[in-house]
Amino acid sequence: MAHSTLRKIGLTRNDPRALTGERKAQLMSPDGHLPRYSSLGCYPLIYLDGEAEVLCATCASRPEEAAVAFDIYFEGPVLNCAACNGEIPSAYGDPDSEEISE
Repeated sequence: MAHSTLRKIGLTRNDPRALTGERKAQLMSPDGHLPRYSSLGCYPLIYLDGEAEVLCATCASRPEEAAVAFDIYFEGPVLNCAACNGEIPSAYGDPDSEEISE
């Protein structure tokens, strides 16, 4: 992974969110998939490609998608994967959305 790609999305190689080859290998399950949720707290994870496009765990696991970073998605609107358009909800929802009260 090029350092310029990480800099483009505001990370350095030493950032714990950078998805280096070694870190990716540590996160991969035996069947070759990246996790959808964090190991502590089961928070949803999002992955980013070199253009800062959001990827779901399934698409980020594919070598052709070239995921370069990941993070916990705590709060915000539902995101859509740039590769498959699948929905990725945040852990706590969107604080700016209007809740419907009954």
